[in-house]
Amino acid sequence: MPSAFLLVWAVFIYFFFSISGSKLPSYLLPMFPALALLMGKQIAAMEARRLFWLTAPVLPVLAAMLALAPFADRLADTPLQVQMYGEYSRWLVVAMVLWVLGLSAALWLLRRESKSIAVTVLALSSLLAVQVGVSGYNTIARERSSYIMAEAIKPQIKPDVPFYSVYCYEQTLPFYLKRTFTLVDFKDEMDFGIQAGTRALDRFGGPAGETLEHAGRGLCHRAGAYVPYSPRTRHGDERALSRRTIRGGEQIMNLVSFSLIFAGVMLNAAAQILMKAGTNAIGHFEFSMENVVPIGWKLATEWHIVTALFCYGISVVVWILALSRVPVSIAFPMLSMAYVVNAIAAWYLLGEAFNPTKLVAWVSSSLVS
Repeated sequence: MPSAFLLVWAVFIYFFFSISGSKLPSYLLPMFPALALLMGKQIAAMEARRLFWLTAPVLPVLAAMLALAPFADRLADTPLQVQMYGEYSRWLVVAMVLWVLGLSAALWLLRRESKSIAVTVLALSSLLAVQVGVSGYNTIARERSSYIMAEAIKPQIKPDVPFYSVYCYEQTLPFYLKRTFTLVDFKDEMDFGIQAGTRALDRFGGPAGETLEHAGRGLCHRAGAYVPYSPRTRHGDERALSRRTIRGGEQIMNLVSFSLIFAGVMLNAAAQILMKAGTNAIGHFEFSMENVVPIGWKLATEWHIVTALFCYGISVVVWILALSRVPVSIAFPMLSMAYVVNAIAAWYLLGEAFNPTKLVAWVSSSLVS
């Protein structure tokens, strides 16, 4: 019955929000935990050979996506989009390469009947590829993000000047501008409240009806805003805006910033594994006045520990470079990738215990971050 419960959970959410007239893609997110559990159960019970043949058709699809990724700028309609899509295509190429390599390795492992390792490799490569692709999306944020639009127009807006949004509604813009405005010839999801206010006016009339009508129209006044760019602004000032910092000298993440963060994470993970290998080579010890010198000498001359300290030093330099380019609220959570890398490395190199419960916990932490 648990499987039936999970199936009803996923199917109900999908159909409910598909039928709904007012929805966003993110409304479907609650169905994915149920789907993940159902898929995990099926994969655990599946033979490696069958999983191989179910996974193999994905490889040519990813290969085709890798071949098309460098030509993302062909989808552009404006010179600015050509520039942005060209930058984003580099991220897509890196993401697709990681995905193809991970899937190829997983298929090879499945042919050797190593199902658990194959699933782990495929999960990690997919996670990393998605992380790279999502991080690269920031290269086109200056066209799609209301924050950058708000920063451009905020100096021109006076508190006592009325502000209107004509024919459209950017929902996050009023948050960034810290003010309300009036929608013109645009209702969308506000239509229900406006119609309710109009019907109440027809029914009650007088002061009560006027109050309800005002409340209905207030839905528009509390909504978002949009200021269309002129051709000069779109292709001139916006290029300059793309080079501006977001706040406190921190810029939108690019491929260099992500590479620095990833290098810092990997160096930190390598240092942890080397440190453990060094302590394994020395064995259990306790510091005391009698052995502080011999133990200290062993620690100082153990090559694993020396290399680990070197990795730590380099990782600090790399991390400082990363933080000079990316907000710490974005960079620090990405350290959670080291949880999964350390777990796999400790299992493979040091022979430490590894089980699905640990994998779920570590991967979940990385996904949340």
